[in-house]
Amino acid sequence: MSLKYEDFAIMLALESDPFMPMTELAETLGVTRITAKKRVDDLKSRGIIKPSIAIYNNNALGLNRINIYAKVSTNEKLALLEKACDEHPYTYYRVRAFGGGFGLFMQFNIPSKSNTLLQGFIEKLRKEGIIEKYEWLESNQHNVESYSNLSRFNSEFSHWEFSWEDWFKQLRKPKATSPKIDNPKVDYSTFNPSHFKILRLLTADGSLKQTDIKVKLNLSRTQAHREFNYVMDNYIEKIRFMYDREIFDLNETYLAIGKEVEQNFSNQLFNTIVSNPPPFRLALDISDDNKILLWANMTHSQASGFAFSIWHEIPSAKIYVLDTKNSMMYWFYPENFDFDSMSWKTSKDYMINKPLERLNKK
Repeated sequence: MSLKYEDFAIMLALESDPFMPMTELAETLGVTRITAKKRVDDLKSRGIIKPSIAIYNNNALGLNRINIYAKVSTNEKLALLEKACDEHPYTYYRVRAFGGGFGLFMQFNIPSKSNTLLQGFIEKLRKEGIIEKYEWLESNQHNVESYSNLSRFNSEFSHWEFSWEDWFKQLRKPKATSPKIDNPKVDYSTFNPSHFKILRLLTADGSLKQTDIKVKLNLSRTQAHREFNYVMDNYIEKIRFMYDREIFDLNETYLAIGKEVEQNFSNQLFNTIVSNPPPFRLALDISDDNKILLWANMTHSQASGFAFSIWHEIPSAKIYVLDTKNSMMYWFYPENFDFDSMSWKTSKDYMINKPLERLNKK
């Protein structure tokens, strides 16, 4: 499937601002508002433009990201592990992975100082034989992410002008400064049930507007305006414009886990993603035990360049292919927060026993 130039222009405009008003989009395209709306509606009906996703800010909520790759021995156990993720209240994302075996890559956003409880949950799954073995990567908050940049796609020739080999050469510098991380102190007393309800709705559908929130939560116009803007300003990291990646040949997603990575290289990688990101989605997570996790989405022709560049720079790296068509991103779950005690729920019963009980009943 190919895109007409006018459709590609719409994609470029909405990628820069998913909330762009139709009148502004029409002016950008040089067409009437009715024509612009018809073209956008057509792209949505064809599945080319998909619902936007709201990404919430862990740090602003006092949550930490834990990445786990778990290897499984059978397809049945893989399905069980996916169900275990569905039952755990702090699961953020899961995706099937293969490369040297089959497994599941999982992300959990958990309250600080609750690592042992999540590890207890994973250990239970290992002892029950669902997980064969796993790799634990706790983010030290040195994480950064870039997104696909459609302006660097040649729509005429359906080609991306980019080389992973050249991009990685930028990292070979003598010394890099450590990334600066802003870890604001979170005041739980400012948390509000209404804000969390809005956060839930936005993570389910990032394209919702103030008027939608007003109707869904039965708020006054003033309330909807004030509370929607508060959530957007304080808890939402990004509204990610979503589209059919196959049209742009973005069919491959790789996950690289590197051990014993020199700090200078990690710093260079972080700073380069910030200052000169590739045109594809690239996410980096650095852990305190000299490990890094690098997640990249790219074209089929670019995949080998990425894999061999990683291998050249980090010989110990393990590289997995992610089956993003069999993945799940979980909406924000307000019930995780106890507004009576004004704290996140972190009991053994809540994070280990109850999820396992629900899993075993299925």
